[in-house]
Amino acid sequence: MTRVVVAGTFAADYSRNRIVLGLLRDLGFEVEIIHFDLWGDERPALLSRRKLPLVTRAIGVYARLAWRVLRTRKPSFFFVLYPGHLDVRLVSLIARIRRLPTVYDHFISLEETVVGDRGLRGEKSATGRLLERIDRGACRAADLVLADTPADADYFATRAGIERARIRVLWVGAQDDLFEPVAERPEHGLVFFHGTYIPLHGIETIVRAAKLLEADDGIRFRLLGSGQERPAIDRLARSLRAENLEFAAPVPVERLAGEIARAELCLGIFGTTAKALRVVPNKVFEYLSVGRPVLTADTPAIRSAFPTEVAVVPPGDPEALAAAVRRLLRDPAELARLAAAGRARFQRDYSRPALGRLLAADLAELI
Repeated sequence: MTRVVVAGTFAADYSRNRIVLGLLRDLGFEVEIIHFDLWGDERPALLSRRKLPLVTRAIGVYARLAWRVLRTRKPSFFFVLYPGHLDVRLVSLIARIRRLPTVYDHFISLEETVVGDRGLRGEKSATGRLLERIDRGACRAADLVLADTPADADYFATRAGIERARIRVLWVGAQDDLFEPVAERPEHGLVFFHGTYIPLHGIETIVRAAKLLEADDGIRFRLLGSGQERPAIDRLARSLRAENLEFAAPVPVERLAGEIARAELCLGIFGTTAKALRVVPNKVFEYLSVGRPVLTADTPAIRSAFPTEVAVVPPGDPEALAAAVRRLLRDPAELARLAAAGRARFQRDYSRPALGRLLAADLAELI
């Protein structure tokens, strides 16, 4: 049996990582996990915290990680999961000493997330420049890099200055065992969104669209989640006095499929940042896996993944979004077509078996 060692300080409960680990096991690999917790659950808050305690803890964690990676029984390759931007430098160094390849799931650029997407630091700030170097070094360290869309793969290769052929696409997909079709009728007029309230979601566009539909009898928006922009969105909703908006707290992932199944129509993302144009978020795959129709922004990433299986509107355009919601909710046949086509496309190209085939082909070349 081919053996792989998954090593690092990755987020063990993160959906992307759970999917990748499941794929490796599905493919018949013997998987050894060497994991040390370093970042905790509040990674975005680390920028504002004192750095000395984190650095002190990191020294101890990486010393133990290095010792375990050096001592582990020789695998066919090492695998570094997200967020492994620092892990991969250490793991790949040891892998080279042991004459073994390293696979790294870059998934998200630290510099773009902090600077370009969330606006937490300036482009010319010391933090921004440091994160750019970390991103570049991480991609250069690995023999094979994974990205979530072709557009992100192009972007990562350009930023890191490496050959595009070293970066392969493994779509986000969904946890198929949790996001299955639910045998119940959706609630008439219910429009659903879930997310972490980051800028690429474009939730302001959703709120303004909801206000435009306030007079349409029966149309209701349910927004589930919390995060960076939630306070600003709450203030916007209060100022607009939108009566057809419901804000709900996050739920455990095990309950999310039931929340999705309640909706007649599910919303993707509508942000206008560069990152928003390149990604297909996990929520879109989850909606389709449950069998619900999706309306999202018309972006290059969405067109590359779902050319005809989801409804689209221009990013950042509440009037267009409101018009599309109204049109779709008045057309049950179109909703049913989108739901069926989206579920079929998900099963064919983005389900666990489909993603397994993609990953197997890439790993076969590496090994």
